[in-house]
Amino acid sequence: MVALDFEKTLIELSDEVLHFDIHLYLKTNNKTLLGVTMNSAANQFEELFGEFPGNYLTTINSRYVDTEAGYKVNVQEEFPSIKTKTDLFLINKDRLSDNKIDIESLLIHEICHMIIDSKNITNTSLNIDDAAKYLGSKIFKTSSTPEFHPIEFCNLLAAACISAEKNKIPKRKRLRYVNLAMKFDMNEKLK
Repeated sequence: MVALDFEKTLIELSDEVLHFDIHLYLKTNNKTLLGVTMNSAANQFEELFGEFPGNYLTTINSRYVDTEAGYKVNVQEEFPSIKTKTDLFLINKDRLSDNKIDIESLLIHEICHMIIDSKNITNTSLNIDDAAKYLGSKIFKTSSTPEFHPIEFCNLLAAACISAEKNKIPKRKRLRYVNLAMKFDMNEKLK
């Protein structure tokens, strides 16, 4: 199992790879970030990071979902009994035993969802240039879930994977990041 501080890694990847300041985003919107694992065997969410209000886990467990990972912006809008403004990062317990590059790629994917879903794409200095748009269109064409991964998401993910290729150590190829970031949502790997 990878010993990873998920909250710290989300923040670092957001800063280093997507050039997006999660702390500023949370502060500006007066909200907190919480993390949960999805326990498929027990059909319930369990605390991963953050300070959970008393009714939070009970409330969100009333609508348990089982997926590989996710990021939900403004959870309180879906659950009115939750009074705290929060975003929720989710990861399946089975993914916790994946290697670091797999997990980081999945986190990059979820940060892209957060940026798109919170309508903050203009608040990142990430360069979505022609190379990113070309790679984004390839991602979009191979996506098994285009309804959840529109072209805007795919272009942002492509730019993030190009950035990761340039900024992460050890160096990884951008297509490796893409294939790992989308491995649960692609009909075929990109080559």
